[in-house]
Amino acid sequence: RPPANVLLGHVCILDFGEGKQYFVHAVTSGPRHSVKLGQKGNVKTSGLVGLPYGCVVEVKDGRLVRAEGDEMLPTLEILTSTTSSAGEGGELQEGVVVSADGTARKNDNRDLVDDNASQACTQEDVRRMREEGRTGAQIVERLVSSSATFEGKTTFAKAKYIKRKLKKYTPRARVIRTTAETVCNLYFLKDPMRYMSLRPDSLAQILSYCNAYPGCRACVFDTGGIV
Repeated sequence: RPPANVLLGHVCILDFGEGKQYFVHAVTSGPRHSVKLGQKGNVKTSGLVGLPYGCVVEVKDGRLVRAEGDEMLPTLEILTSTTSSAGEGGELQEGVVVSADGTARKNDNRDLVDDNASQACTQEDVRRMREEGRTGAQIVERLVSSSATFEGKTTFAKAKYIKRKLKKYTPRARVIRTTAETVCNLYFLKDPMRYMSLRPDSLAQILSYCNAYPGCRACVFDTGGIV
């Protein structure tokens, strides 16, 4: 039976969602103790050792640390209050704003302009907060409070904005065990044409037709780069 926790030397998969998956080597030293995770930069993988498979980790100060809870997005009070404003039938209830001429109407994004003029918090402010040790959730709360157009957005647009910022400033990933299915799925998401567009269900059929099972002795002739 495979171990329930990540052991030293294990190779596992970090799933950041939206098709972004990476192989990582859980070691404390050597050339593979740090891995480049896209725009997140180089991250040390020693923090994975001892963690249970299926848990959620967070990228923090160039390290992987276990996140609070098992949710891919951290719990943020403003996000909870935004997504919980539903009326009968589960429909989101929009707030009412008063325009310059005194007319009251519901939020509908009609006055929003896609530029950076509405955000008072600059990149320099964000960099300074990171240097002070502020968490990603605190940075997102600052961005929300500094946005001049946030209150004018629809409820759906508010939740979308917060979730997008949380993914950027509080990147989280789920630790997945490497199996034939998960490895095949990673390669299919990464570059399907390079691996002959082999999906996990197709790999399962191949293994079933050749009567391959755990513990069996088999001779493999590889021409595609994955089987």
